[in-house]
Amino acid sequence: MNHLGSEGHRHRLALKLRYYAMIWRPAVASMREELRATIREGGDEAEEATANLWRLDAVQADLQGIRSSSLLAFDAARGIMLARDGLMLGWLEEDEAWAYILDVARDVRRSYASWTAFGDDFVLSRNVWAGNGDPDVFDTVVALLGRNAASPWRTLAWDAGYLSVPAPVRTGADLVWTLERR
Repeated sequence: MNHLGSEGHRHRLALKLRYYAMIWRPAVASMREELRATIREGGDEAEEATANLWRLDAVQADLQGIRSSSLLAFDAARGIMLARDGLMLGWLEEDEAWAYILDVARDVRRSYASWTAFGDDFVLSRNVWAGNGDPDVFDTVVALLGRNAASPWRTLAWDAGYLSVPAPVRTGADLVWTLERR
């Protein structure tokens, strides 16, 4: 949980995406061919090469605003899931789980304007993590959360007042959710 709060998947993947965004255009074609050759060869490296080829092409096309995405939503959702699971298994006390969840929620709320924006970035950041844009169950779940009238995304206001309690504003490397006592 501490790793998701301090770096998560977003840190490593954002570095890779930034690199892909800075590659000089003529070098992009060369990199594509290197990745395709690795894929054709098969073996242990083919799966990662396939994911990196998708990421390279997604950055070059700025798919769903990938170049400006913080990739925060996927790590945030996973962190909250782990806090909930830890509570259910008795590994965390309720006050620990809620403190962590509310810390994540504050940073998510500061980073996104709405449930829709959070959901869009969740799908994008999960795709970046997976290394493909193939629709899966999470696309369906996010779509249902957005349109089902009984969904928490439709019944809970994004700007919940209890999250307006000031907490330190953190960005980038300063963004940390932890169970450690501050």
